[in-house]
Amino acid sequence: MTKQEAIDFFGTQVALARALDITQSSVAEWGVYPPEPRQLQLQRVTGGQLRAEADVLAKYGVPQASPQGVA
Repeated sequence: MTKQEAIDFFGTQVALARALDITQSSVAEWGVYPPEPRQLQLQRVTGGQLRAEADVLAKYGVPQASPQGVA
């Protein structure tokens, strides 16, 4: 996910920051993508509606969702 996708999901940088229990200025400092641990946190707090980048999931050993019908 990009920073902008996360902001769009929550509506504002302030709401995004509140969801993560961090300051808005921390969010403002992110580049195009949230930091890796924040991506994982965002995936968790949104119930998977926002997904961490594939390389982040692989790096931290988080299983990716399988396509439907594939075990």
